[in-house]
Amino acid sequence: MQISKVDGKSPLFDFTPTKKDNISTWMYVLILLLSSIIITGIEAAILAIYDKT
Repeated sequence: MQISKVDGKSPLFDFTPTKKDNISTWMYVLILLLSSIIITGIEAAILAIYDKT
């Protein structure tokens, strides 16, 4: 394994994300955030329906 003397990085682990990688990463983050909001909304709706005190 050759390591660069300039920045100490190995060319083996060099990663430049493609457009597909960027889109899939943002979709994952978006789904993660939206799912928590949707679950909170469903929980609030269920509590509003069944909490008749």
